[in-house]
Amino acid sequence: MKLKPDMPLSIVVQGWLLIVFGIALWYFTAKRMKQRRCFDVLHLVHGYRLDDIEKVLMNNFRIAHLETDPENQLITALTRFSLLSWGEQITIIFLKEGDILINSRTVGNVQPVTIVKDRLNIKRLKALLT
Repeated sequence: MKLKPDMPLSIVVQGWLLIVFGIALWYFTAKRMKQRRCFDVLHLVHGYRLDDIEKVLMNNFRIAHLETDPENQLITALTRFSLLSWGEQITIIFLKEGDILINSRTVGNVQPVTIVKDRLNIKRLKALLT
């Protein structure tokens, strides 16, 4: 956009607001896509096992469905519908070194924004397990 001396200030401000809004939208979309693919690592200091973490999930989250795969050391939990989201899938994978991988993401691809509910799930789970 080339500035001209006779251009009204409101058009210049609107143009800059559109640019800032576009950059912010790009940033949050990129961050959201990264969160869907990446897992957070948590070191278990208390020696939790698969069934211990199942109990933590059931007692502290609004779980609609919980599935455990002892062979692969994997827990998948689906949270219930809430005002902030349509539900999240919490995935926990046990590693051999006493660490776990945690991810919380929206159920399905139709929900673009959860108003940070998925990040709150991860922070809450980390606080409960440490």
